[in-house]
Amino acid sequence: SHKKRIISGLFMDAALVGGLFLGGWPLRALITAVSLLALWEFYQMFWPGFSNKPDKLAGYLAGLAVCLLSSFSWPAIWSLALLGAVGLYVAVSFLVSYGSGDDQADLGKKALVLFGVMYLPMSVQLALHMRLTEQFIVILAAVGSDTGAYYAGSYLGKRKIWPRVSPKKSWEGSIGGMCASMIILAGYTSLVAVPQLEQVPFWQWGLIVVALSMAAQIGDFVESALKRAVNVKDSSNLIPAHGGVIDRLDSSVFVLPVC
Repeated sequence: SHKKRIISGLFMDAALVGGLFLGGWPLRALITAVSLLALWEFYQMFWPGFSNKPDKLAGYLAGLAVCLLSSFSWPAIWSLALLGAVGLYVAVSFLVSYGSGDDQADLGKKALVLFGVMYLPMSVQLALHMRLTEQFIVILAAVGSDTGAYYAGSYLGKRKIWPRVSPKKSWEGSIGGMCASMIILAGYTSLVAVPQLEQVPFWQWGLIVVALSMAAQIGDFVESALKRAVNVKDSSNLIPAHGGVIDRLDSSVFVLPVC
């Protein structure tokens, strides 16, 4: 399992790095594919199989529209209009269900259509509007936080942060994740010129790294809570020994807006 995890990770890293360096249409196609696969996993977690087909279809179409709007750099007003349209769909869909005599109609579940689009495609698309140096900061912050938290927690973890959400995560692991992110990003920024950080005092830079690491860890907690809410171990089994796309994106989708 550990060997499969390493091999799968290398393939994913190669595809990601290749897409980032190529930019343009290869990167847009990669981001679109990742966004839609993650959205598919999200809806499957809450509505398995072929259930709630109209709601899932509306979400997929909205997710695809978000990807297209972002890829063609259309005005932000179109994204707002799209969110408004999805919100109206959720409201009208709930109205029809309830008005048809469905006493189990649940506005919260209907709202998953809109939440899925905002949580995944809309967050991931932010990567297309960043410089290459910023994109690598997102990746390194997320990877550093995850890796540091895992190993620090495995060897030193004693004080649990939030057992109901994630029983294995500890305060020691959290601090280890922040330290790892700081070390990795310090090495990166010493080798690569990042214009936005050149005039930033060291203490402010440290606060930025802490904020990115905290965002990564909160993203991990959010996904853990979502999976526990629907009683699944992984978002899917698409990636050998890793789980699903969301399992690999959970940290990044929170780091992207913060970065």
